[in-house]
Amino acid sequence: MTLSYRGLKYESPAVRVNNNIGITAKYRGITYRKQPRTSLQRQVCALRYRGLTYNSVRFQ
Repeated sequence: MTLSYRGLKYESPAVRVNNNIGITAKYRGITYRKQPRTSLQRQVCALRYRGLTYNSVRFQ
């Protein structure tokens, strides 16, 4: 892939990203992998405060 910065052109290899396997990161010299969340579950809570009923949405 040809890129340019302030008029200078240079070649950069294309990077492939596979989101299905997770994220590999490094923090303070330790490499770890984090798996992406598949989906969030929506939970509606019926709450009551001083006689008034209201709904609260919570994601897990």
